[in-house]
Amino acid sequence: MKKPFCLLPFPYLLVILFTWLASVSLSAQTLTDAQLQALNSPIIFMNASVGQSEKVMEGLKDFYEQVQYIRQNNKDYMRPYRCVSDLPEYEFGQIQQKSAGLGAMKGKTLEAKSGEVWKALQQLDEHCKALEVYIRLGDYKSDSYAKFDELLRQMEKDFDTIREKQQALTDEVTRQYRQLQPYNANNAYHRLEKEMLVVLANDRNLLQPWTYHFTDKIATGFPMETLVQSINDIDKKNYSFQKAAEKGIQYPASSAAGSFDNAIQSIQQVKKDAIDKYSFDARQSDKYSNQVYADLFNYYNNDMVASYNSFVNYSRQSGQRLLLYPELLPVFRIQKQEQQEAVTVQPFDDKQEASLAIKKQSAPIIQKSFSTLNLYVDFINESVRSVNNLINQLRFYDIHESDFKGRKKLNYLHEKFSIPLSFYQSAINAGGDFPEGTRKTINTQAEVLLNILKEMDQLGIELATHAQKGDYQRDDFFRVSQIRDRYQVLFNTFDERKEKLYTDVQKIFEAYPATQPTGSWYVSGKALRQTVDLDKEILFGVRDYIKGNNQVIPKTEKLEASIRSVIANEYTNMKGIQRIGRNNGLCPYNPYEDIPDASAALVEDAKKITKPASSYSRRPYDGFMYRYNDIVYEYNKFAELAKTPILKNIMQPDVFVFKQPYRSPAEPLISEKIPEETKPAPKPEDKPETNKNIIIHDTVKVTDVQRIETLVTDTVFIERAKVDTVFITETEKDFFSMKGYATNNMILLLDVSSSMAAPQKLPLLKQSIRLLLQMLRPEDEIGIVVYSGEAKVALQPTSAKDIDKIIKVIDKLRSDGATNGNEGIKMAYKVAGKNYKKGGNNRIILASDGEFPISGEVYELATREAEKDIYLSVFNFGNNKMAASSLQSLSTKGKGQYEHITLENANVSLVRQAKAKKKQ
Repeated sequence: MKKPFCLLPFPYLLVILFTWLASVSLSAQTLTDAQLQALNSPIIFMNASVGQSEKVMEGLKDFYEQVQYIRQNNKDYMRPYRCVSDLPEYEFGQIQQKSAGLGAMKGKTLEAKSGEVWKALQQLDEHCKALEVYIRLGDYKSDSYAKFDELLRQMEKDFDTIREKQQALTDEVTRQYRQLQPYNANNAYHRLEKEMLVVLANDRNLLQPWTYHFTDKIATGFPMETLVQSINDIDKKNYSFQKAAEKGIQYPASSAAGSFDNAIQSIQQVKKDAIDKYSFDARQSDKYSNQVYADLFNYYNNDMVASYNSFVNYSRQSGQRLLLYPELLPVFRIQKQEQQEAVTVQPFDDKQEASLAIKKQSAPIIQKSFSTLNLYVDFINESVRSVNNLINQLRFYDIHESDFKGRKKLNYLHEKFSIPLSFYQSAINAGGDFPEGTRKTINTQAEVLLNILKEMDQLGIELATHAQKGDYQRDDFFRVSQIRDRYQVLFNTFDERKEKLYTDVQKIFEAYPATQPTGSWYVSGKALRQTVDLDKEILFGVRDYIKGNNQVIPKTEKLEASIRSVIANEYTNMKGIQRIGRNNGLCPYNPYEDIPDASAALVEDAKKITKPASSYSRRPYDGFMYRYNDIVYEYNKFAELAKTPILKNIMQPDVFVFKQPYRSPAEPLISEKIPEETKPAPKPEDKPETNKNIIIHDTVKVTDVQRIETLVTDTVFIERAKVDTVFITETEKDFFSMKGYATNNMILLLDVSSSMAAPQKLPLLKQSIRLLLQMLRPEDEIGIVVYSGEAKVALQPTSAKDIDKIIKVIDKLRSDGATNGNEGIKMAYKVAGKNYKKGGNNRIILASDGEFPISGEVYELATREAEKDIYLSVFNFGNNKMAASSLQSLSTKGKGQYEHITLENANVSLVRQAKAKKKQ
């Protein structure tokens, strides 16, 4: 007879349920400590072998470079080779001791596969030691390095074999681990482990097919597409292991999860920098590829894998048994140069998108969506920077063909142009919740901008190749003129499209209501935005006036009223926002106060604007553009500091790239092939037309004047091969001559703190230094000391004849970090003293954008050194020319000059410092 079904009381049901869940949890983790130690011992062994093998590879690479140099230059001396191989015997022995914990069959399998790795390591060790003996015996002298080449090929194969055997061992360890401990989705540690392994596998797949090339002077390629895909795969997931660790992961394992987050960000940034800096120069050899490869391996093994293994080890404190992860062994090749495909110029793929019509949203924008919109702004600004850098190079081609008659060679340097691909990828891959259809529209517009940049890059490569081969002499600048005309079209199109993209990004942002409409951040940001928008109206009005599209200069009354309002309401608008101090880059009061000051200067310039007298006259738009971009830089700094969403603004490119066309725009574009028979015949040398201004076409030195005509205005126009077009307001006819002046021992003490990154600061100073170098004599010497967080000598005093060496140092200067001016001043005096020139112009020029606390010791040093004829002048690049009282005092004690530097006087001021002392 069946018993009736009986319902148990609810508390008893809970007891039974929890008992069953506990049994499920225990059964999912059947891995014992002995088994875990047995499985982890091969991982520990492999990681030790990777470290030792990397040392062998590093030593071999250095020695290979030495051998190549000796063979190519027929040198006799050979530095000894030392084999640094040190086999991980202890770690290998631990595998045999602990494998018994897995049982006979599984343990023997691991021992066998570990033995194959050990055998491959021994083979590498034997070849490494054989090479050392071969070099010590000097046998390379008799066999012309034949055995060296053979051993190198064998060691190349050894690395491949070790990696292959390590992968087989890793697969076996992982297989046994999963058999003994299946994945448990209810276990927070298992879930985090699984996600981390996905990230590790992504970067492992990136690095595995890549190789380090010992023959780095040739170019064999760069995995650009693979890098981009790797970046996208990680960015789209938007991992946050620290946040995930808050759910069920105990400390210190949770801390290791946060370290893994940082490791991801670090290696992602390495990848993004790699694709952004893959310039024309980087394509010329494998040096760049090798550097990226080495950086990625360093971050992968020593940051990502190390962070993951810390998570595994810390998890044991919570009773979890997880498997360690193996590092990846780098491999190398001695590869012959592959045939590089010629770069062909393809017109950019243009895609038109209608302007957005967006409905007002009911709720404020979420942080993720706001951050994404700013990523589009960042992409535009980085693109503008690249375009302006390109324009500075191309301005050298703003000449007539006749100007090149007699010149030995036309040079075009395109190697620094880069495409901000990572900024583009970050924008289109970022998350966020946007109105329907808006992302597609702005993504398409961003893609068009990227395509324009790609065509600019292709044109630059063709132009550089054209100049290097001297083809411009054979076709009488026909191709150069076509490229230049196409560039003008691209610059104008880029200017229009970037404005359209930003307008739509702004529309999306403004469709959302303000997060805190009465808050101080929003109120003050809105006031600044109104001023910046009016600045832009003035900028565009000036542009139209210069172009002839408008016959009257722009009116400034609205902007002046906005400036007054910003200043008058500063403490009302900024109420409750902390004022940290002007020396602190995180103080929001700095940009709030600097923007109206810079805008006031823009107003004064606009009132005095005049049209260029001729095609050779000064470009007045440049000054407005640089000043406006400086204002945008300050505004964006405020936006980044704001505690409420404030959309950043965009900078502006130069729209007056070339003053006059070479030929009619109706002629074929550069993408069309020009048959030889249709190319124009060389023209006879034209006689230069008379111009009212002084026009100097300088080929080597400023003093080598080819023609000087009647001086009517105070404008001197100069074109040089190694510098941008520079305008000097100076009436002295021999202003650029150093004849009769003392020899220079000039030490440039440069503030490279982050605040100097604005367009009218460090970039302007670098331009002025380039101009100065053109007029200095071989006996004049320049030294460079830089300071931000720390002071260092960037260039020991160097003769001006080594102009290329000095320019390379200048080009590498970057703004970053805090300010440590006192140490910089001390170091500059030390360098100047060591290079002291008796009777010379021994002078330090301190270039900074603001105050810093100057110690009494430094004041005394300046006074003391001035008595020894080592003087100190100060260039202040700050927006407020009256702000730097301590720097003025320092220049007085140093018996130098204090000058507030602007776009108009920067070049003149530096030249005057070089001519501060007459020859005795």
